[in-house]
Amino acid sequence: MTMTITNKFSTVHTTSKANRSIDYIVIHYTAGVTSKAGSAINTADYFRTTSTQVSADFIVDDTAVVQYNPDIKNRYTWHCGGNKYATKGGSLYGICKNSNSIGIEICCNNSTGKMQAANDKSYSFSGAAVANAAELVRQLMAEYDIPAERVIRHYDVTGKPCPGIIGWNTESGSEAAWSAFKASLTTNAPKYYVQVGAFSSKANAEKFLEAVRKNYPDAFVKVMST
Repeated sequence: MTMTITNKFSTVHTTSKANRSIDYIVIHYTAGVTSKAGSAINTADYFRTTSTQVSADFIVDDTAVVQYNPDIKNRYTWHCGGNKYATKGGSLYGICKNSNSIGIEICCNNSTGKMQAANDKSYSFSGAAVANAAELVRQLMAEYDIPAERVIRHYDVTGKPCPGIIGWNTESGSEAAWSAFKASLTTNAPKYYVQVGAFSSKANAEKFLEAVRKNYPDAFVKVMST
């Protein structure tokens, strides 16, 4: 099923390139403080009005997918360029470029209400935003014949910790969330759950969940039948 996409078109901070080859889909985080409804539209407005040379083809929040680039096949955005970082990432530096990729920004949340450095524990993605991003990626994979192995992160291009959220890049100490996202892109792919405890008391389960979420914000309590 084709998902609904809201158009917020602009050519500001984009470059024309007729019939370009589209080989990669690159995932980013906005490094903002909220993914609530309207965040994606606001990010598109930011791309259009900022003096910073940055943009992306799509922006995703909790309720919407917004397309910024008006002509994906003949124009590219400025989302994954720049110098290489001194990190463990960057394996596709010089291979994946703005000109041969589609950039997707996922709006993120910050529990402090303020922007922080990448991989700060206050950052998280909502389940809704991640689900919307996955659905969009699956649609783009089909439309442009891009295999799952070429759905990558900004981190894989320049080594920049982006998405700069714990679990989404090696520098954060874990890639578990990124691996789960990649697995969700393949139809009928198995899903693997990590069980860290079982409790007969809901209160005890929620107390343990509170401790786990300090490192794994997407952890949740699931009721198991007996």
